[in-house]
Amino acid sequence: AVIFELICCLLYHLVIPLMCWIIVISGIVDKDKSLAEFFRPAHVVIWRILAVAVCGDVSVALHHHFIKKNGTLKKMLFGAKN
Repeated sequence: AVIFELICCLLYHLVIPLMCWIIVISGIVDKDKSLAEFFRPAHVVIWRILAVAVCGDVSVALHHHFIKKNGTLKKMLFGAKN
């Protein structure tokens, strides 16, 4: 449960805002090649973190649904109560 909460926290409170920030400044970066090269490594790292967080979140949800069969995925998708 702690790992699941950590992944969700990382995904929703850190990675997604960073990705939004990158999207906002992408218009500025596209016009300046040197600035684009400067931000490329950060973009790659943040993209990889986002990909790992999303894959981890999905795999844990599927683990709870198919292996533990505890209804976690239904709660996540439909907001079902306990």
